[in-house]
Amino acid sequence: MNYNKKILICGLPGSGKTTLAEPLAKLLGAVWINADNIRTQWDDWDFSPEGRTRQAKRIRNLSNEVTKDGKIVVADFICPTNETRKEFDADFIIWMDTIKLGRYDDTNAMFENPTKCDFIVTDWEDNTPDILKEIIEKEFTLSEFSVFADLKRDRKGSQTAIDIDKEFDDTIKEIWESDYPTRTDIRNIENETNIVPIFGDSFLFCSGLPREYELGTLLRKENSKVLFPNFSKPGASNNSIVNRIEQWTNDDHSKKTKTIIIGLSSIYRFDYYIDSEYPESIDAENSVHTNHILDFDISPGWEVDYYLDSVNDSVMAKRLRKSLELARNGFLSSQTTYANVYFKNLETIIRRIDWITKQRKWNIIFVKNADWHDSIHKVDIKVMNKYIENMDSMKRRCRTIEMQGGEEGNVIDHLSCRHWGLETTKSLVKEIKKEYDVL
Repeated sequence: MNYNKKILICGLPGSGKTTLAEPLAKLLGAVWINADNIRTQWDDWDFSPEGRTRQAKRIRNLSNEVTKDGKIVVADFICPTNETRKEFDADFIIWMDTIKLGRYDDTNAMFENPTKCDFIVTDWEDNTPDILKEIIEKEFTLSEFSVFADLKRDRKGSQTAIDIDKEFDDTIKEIWESDYPTRTDIRNIENETNIVPIFGDSFLFCSGLPREYELGTLLRKENSKVLFPNFSKPGASNNSIVNRIEQWTNDDHSKKTKTIIIGLSSIYRFDYYIDSEYPESIDAENSVHTNHILDFDISPGWEVDYYLDSVNDSVMAKRLRKSLELARNGFLSSQTTYANVYFKNLETIIRRIDWITKQRKWNIIFVKNADWHDSIHKVDIKVMNKYIENMDSMKRRCRTIEMQGGEEGNVIDHLSCRHWGLETTKSLVKEIKKEYDVL
């Protein structure tokens, strides 16, 4: 869920506001603010229009203080007019329309039916709080592709959809063991004091290797006092990689981060987002914060059938085909010229990393995959390397690890899926440990 939200439960006296507010706040893990308690605390029992406005402002200010700490507020008070509701400025309004008249004539005369309302309760049911919890969670949950969101999703127990290489037990079907997109054991994340997250594509994710040999797990064995959650994403474009870094900044646990590990992907991969219900529409038919939005990482070497293999619904796949074909062809003809990908998909990405880490005062360990850099002109490589070199300062260190093949290189082996093998991953662990120890 996206927190920092204010929920208002309004209605006439005796309509059931408090009856709903208390259990709903518990279900949402929210802070409950009750109007009668606030009036008692301030000893303010003025129910004139001016007093009502003052009460709305008071509860708004208290609620804003709570949301600053990243929490949800459930406030229940009469809030009788559209003006007082505007004053409170709720993110979600529930109107308890269960009675036509309350016990106070002056309140009945003043009360205005809400002109803006997200949910109306006309009849109380025992499961009303549960129904509203589900509705509110959907309303407040941001898209997994949004940089305003965090990394947590309802994924625990679902399959990772990563095939283990035949060199190991390829019958293993791994599952996500937490709601974070990582195979690293993070069960004790609440008690960790030093977190060094890893961001990259399938190479840093360690595609093909079983969980016990993925990068974050091996690094943890080398340094038990540091958690190395591996948030790399197989098939990720550079934009997707940096989006995950942005999403990590929205997590409270990112306050425990002083260093991050980054490996970039091919500059010829692009993000493409599409509404699965209306793939050809340019209008806002659905909010982007719904499960109708899909993402595809488009690359010159991949055909449309490759993308559609990930779509389980055959009807949806058929509906998407034309739009994906047009998108892929459009990207190939207009986006993947060398100059375009260099400026859009390399310089801009490195600049974003620079800004984020500078603002957060995070050190960087760059893992450069030589396979991806072979397509970059040698002069442009020098420019990029110079910029990265200048990112290294006393306030924010930036170290680089080159992953190269050959007799002198540290890329020792590959799996049948062409990703780095176990010996190469162990070699990378040693390189990271050496750089991390001097930061």
